[in-house]
Amino acid sequence: MQKKQQFQLVNPFSDEFLQTWELYKAYRIELDGFKFKGVISEQMAIKKVVELSGGDEERAIRIVEQTISSGKWMGFYPLHQTKYKENGKSTTKNGQPKPDLRNEAIEEFNRRNGIGGQQTDNSHLKAV
Repeated sequence: MQKKQQFQLVNPFSDEFLQTWELYKAYRIELDGFKFKGVISEQMAIKKVVELSGGDEERAIRIVEQTISSGKWMGFYPLHQTKYKENGKSTTKNGQPKPDLRNEAIEEFNRRNGIGGQQTDNSHLKAV
């Protein structure tokens, strides 16, 4: 007779992640009564979070919190880029400037067609 192998949950991060994970499990019970069938299915869910976060604990915690704060999600998704205004310019949540699509398109057009950008001193308008 073969003994049934017992698995233990492996926490890939610190206790802070584990606390957030416990909140997620409580959220799922509250949302739809879901409980993991066992350690293996729970470990696979944690593995998904680790993969989405690229192994970064802070990012993993934000991914789990994003799911909880949605109020309706059951799974995990890459972090959404939240837009903020900083000095009148759009930025992403991490403070990076939001790309200006129009200017990017103009730059790409100019690059492909060998056209340099205009000079800021308006010297391009002076007669030769």
